Amino acid sequence: MKILFLCSQFKYTNLYLQPWRHVYELATRLASRGNEVAILTDSSVSTNPELRSIRFFFSQKISSITPFALKGLEDAVEKFNPDILYMFGDALSGIFVSFIKRLNLRFALHIDSNVYPLSHFVNLTLREILISYKLVLTSAMAQRNVLRRTLSQESIKLITVPSKTLMDHLLLLGVENRILVTPLSLDEEFLNCSWRYNWNNFTILYLGSPSTLRGTDTLVKATAILAQRFDDFRVILLLRRISNEAKYDICRLHNLALKLDICDKISFINSLQSRASVSNYLLSSHVVTLPFKVLFSEPPLSVLEAFATGRPVITSSVSSLTELVAEGRGLIIPPNDPTSLARALSTLLMDRSMAERLGKNARSFANKISSWDYLASWTQERLQAIINGY
Repeated sequence: MKILFLCSQFKYTNLYLQPWRHVYELATRLASRGNEVAILTDSSVSTNPELRSIRFFFSQKISSITPFALKGLEDAVEKFNPDILYMFGDALSGIFVSFIKRLNLRFALHIDSNVYPLSHFVNLTLREILISYKLVLTSAMAQRNVLRRTLSQESIKLITVPSKTLMDHLLLLGVENRILVTPLSLDEEFLNCSWRYNWNNFTILYLGSPSTLRGTDTLVKATAILAQRFDDFRVILLLRRISNEAKYDICRLHNLALKLDICDKISFINSLQSRASVSNYLLSSHVVTLPFKVLFSEPPLSVLEAFATGRPVITSSVSSLTELVAEGRGLIIPPNDPTSLARALSTLLMDRSMAERLGKNARSFANKISSWDYLASWTQERLQAIINGY
């Protein structure tokens, strides 16, 4: 089987982030199973031994409706002659597919971000709204039934999504194509680590981008509220600094902590970390806090990694997070609500047996998560069925 993945911004520095981690694991494992695999992207991919089995094609802004993007795809199709194209995009990707029907390709589409109501963006800052413009545009398109029409095209043979929440939202929009939820997957190294608690100095951990859209400013403000009642805790923000925009967010968080006079409570760690290092930080924490305002790509690997190390998660009621952190695996708060976050943190700080109980439930759930190999097998079976005409 010859599979052409279509994925914007696929590059080596993104391989531990979603959705690129998903594409990387699928592509390399499908290639190891004897399939011919290529990736069309709009980023330069540095040479890496792990990617040797993958063929790469380059196009400008592949997710946009421009002559450059369409020409790049046409060239890749002519040179690679794929049996199927598997596009990783969002709910707007159906519009792109409608412009390339003439290529007469079999399409599968993976949608990894939800369709939010426009009211969801009301409490965001102007800067946050501008960064989230594609999510806002998607919401506007949903109001005009554009998504229902473009995602129901006959040329899209399968839509995959990472959660039942997202599938239900697409069905409510009236999307008529077949939609399947992909299995959750996780690195086995996280499941093989010891996860017992050491209760010396209650540690609250955040890991991921410094973007305030992930609720980093909410956590800093909640820390100030928590510090008014408790002294025996610390907060670690394990931040990835991989862009100028990230540097701006980190500077803003530092200034906010300084203004609130809580610099003695918060540690900012600003660098890319190895998997082993991330695991060690998780194991030294007592609770993982991820108070997202929006989710750009689901599921957040940080939630699954916290579960695997037996750490409860406090997160917000955004998209599939409520589905993930269900059945006593953590606590759910409203987005952009420092007071509710401080209240949830104080609950676990005062009731440490509850924190352990939630952590055990999280670990039990993580033990049922499939491997990346299983996801590759699951995907190959579905793509092959499309090629065979089923």
